[in-house]
Amino acid sequence: MGLSPKSYHEYIQSVQWKQRAAAMVARAGFRCERCGSPRDLNVHHKTYARLGNEQADDLAVLCRACHQKEHGIRE
Repeated sequence: MGLSPKSYHEYIQSVQWKQRAAAMVARAGFRCERCGSPRDLNVHHKTYARLGNEQADDLAVLCRACHQKEHGIRE
């Protein structure tokens, strides 16, 4: 990933990330790209190769449940 966990956390809290994430959610039509849910949306990094300079294909808009499944977390 290239960034320390602290730096990653700071980046995710930054205005830059929040603007990028909001743009991705709008681009996805305010719905999960996997199941179509409009609730609890997150922006998931498919890759960290361009962290801080992500391209649209590096990210996916997922609801909380689909995001957890993506990371192998069960509810």
